[in-house]
Amino acid sequence: MCSPSRASILTGLYAHAHGVLDNFTEYPEELPTWPKALRAAGYTTAYIGKYHMGEENDDVRGGFDYFVTHRGQGKYYDSEFRFHGGPRRVVPGYYTTVVTDMALEWLRRPKGGKPWALILGHKAAHSFYYPEPKFAHAFDHVNVPYPASAFQIADNDAWYASGWIRGTASTGRFRLPQELARPLARRCPGFRRHDPGLLGHYPFSR
Repeated sequence: MCSPSRASILTGLYAHAHGVLDNFTEYPEELPTWPKALRAAGYTTAYIGKYHMGEENDDVRGGFDYFVTHRGQGKYYDSEFRFHGGPRRVVPGYYTTVVTDMALEWLRRPKGGKPWALILGHKAAHSFYYPEPKFAHAFDHVNVPYPASAFQIADNDAWYASGWIRGTASTGRFRLPQELARPLARRCPGFRRHDPGLLGHYPFSR
């Protein structure tokens, strides 16, 4: 999962050691991180992009001289960012391009001869997958079959299964097989009816 992995990148610890076990847990600020260590050693440090440890928290986190992030997952287009604990504003454009441009702008800033470290947190390739328009058909000629385990999610919590179906179906890239649709429909009542707003959404039935 993305949040436990992000915490592991910051700490060098496995999830059971740092405690971020899901996508809704705050990062324990008392834990050391390598950005904190570099900052203490005289580095200028920055974090730009998706942080997502604490669903609604976009405050400045420890170890960074400059911190730009957003609440929750962010969006592939026109995300609302908060700039170093200040006001929030929507930045138009595709997420990958937007945060890359922010990072380049920060890199161009004078740093007083100090060494620096920058973490750039991208949203892609996070489901559900929406490419930048210029790349939308780049791999139309490539067949990438789903692995055999791709749809084996019936034993997951209902909130996860619901979100996965809604988002994946909205891409219009597959039709959920009936043998999976039926058990998930029992666990996720909101998906028992066909929703014409979701392209490719399988009309669940008992």
